Amino acid sequence: MRRPLDRLTINGFKSIRELNNFGLRNLNVIIGGNGAGKSNFVELFRVISAMMKSDGLKEYVAGNADSYLLGGPKQTKAIAVKLVFGQNGYDFELAPTQEGFFLINNEQRHYFPYRQTRNLGSGNFNHGLLTDKNNKEMASWYTYNAICSRSSICCRGVVGTIRPWLNITKPI
Repeated sequence: MRRPLDRLTINGFKSIRELNNFGLRNLNVIIGGNGAGKSNFVELFRVISAMMKSDGLKEYVAGNADSYLLGGPKQTKAIAVKLVFGQNGYDFELAPTQEGFFLINNEQRHYFPYRQTRNLGSGNFNHGLLTDKNNKEMASWYTYNAICSRSSICCRGVVGTIRPWLNITKPI
């Protein structure tokens, strides 16, 4: 059974300045006023989903990387994300290029019980999990599959498909 996303950290993504070690449960409801960042929170998962496809991040961002940075490139140099799935973790940064795309930097996969961290690289348009998974690295396989498993979400006017690491429902 795949483990859902337990915790995440987001820095510099759209209107989300800093969200540290945010705990998630089986059902998460996000409520807030207009402009509070609910849609941006969900958008991050769309970006991560796109990242898991070959050249998917380039296609998704489509030359508009600056619009994903909090306050633009003058204020935010890179978006930092950390995901924790039970005993596994996945961290990366997204740094904009001159052409308006993102490079994946400081990409790491963790297996916490053995305090293992595997550096997957920097300066890439595509993530390193797939290559690592294909080399029979079980923690990378587990993390990649946790991210790529489908689930539906709804969030106050935002409907889309992301992965089961997050279940969000529309407030009643």
